[in-house]
Amino acid sequence: MSVASNSQSKARRSGGEPGVWLANGLAAALGVSLVTAVVAHLANPGLDPVRELVSGLAAPSASVPWLMTASLVLLTGSLAVFALQSWRRSQVMAGLAAVAALGMAVAAVVPQACSTMRPDCADRINAMGFPNATWVHGLGATIGVGALVALVAVGPAIVGSPVAVRVAGSVLGVVGPLLTVYVMVRPATRVGGLLERILLVALAGTLLLLSQGLRLPEPVGSR
Repeated sequence: MSVASNSQSKARRSGGEPGVWLANGLAAALGVSLVTAVVAHLANPGLDPVRELVSGLAAPSASVPWLMTASLVLLTGSLAVFALQSWRRSQVMAGLAAVAALGMAVAAVVPQACSTMRPDCADRINAMGFPNATWVHGLGATIGVGALVALVAVGPAIVGSPVAVRVAGSVLGVVGPLLTVYVMVRPATRVGGLLERILLVALAGTLLLLSQGLRLPEPVGSR
């Protein structure tokens, strides 16, 4: 084995390659984002997670809203990291990740005005299903989740992930857009919060698998 190949092998084992560092950073950010979101839920015991959308946890009317805002910021960072990680493999994936990161960043910076379960807030839901004062938040969240759905739909085939991940991406590619529209347009639905949480966890999990898949050698004939 040559000196160059030996040093490359050591770099892979030590996690010194940029792709490995990015994958590890993404996994850490997603993990902290999930923990922060769980803490935000625990800090709002009166909130109904089955009906209330995640955005309600970051609204000024929530307890310690900065916790959910921090979770959204970490998710934004994860998407930005994935855009960097996937750029050499696929500009399509990188572009979708960048759009998703931009949408999530807007949703984090411009919080929802109030909980959609509060009577005084429900009265201000407009025809599009968003509180009138926070249509920017709703637009950013819709763009972010929509781009993330598209990313996990096309990503598995590009990365060359195992069959299970390909199937998950295909299912999310069909169900995700329908579920996203339903949740975003009807935030006051009785099960909107539960559907949104299931979708976000599934998307984040698939994103993590795609990131780890990018650490593997590029499939032969992919270019």
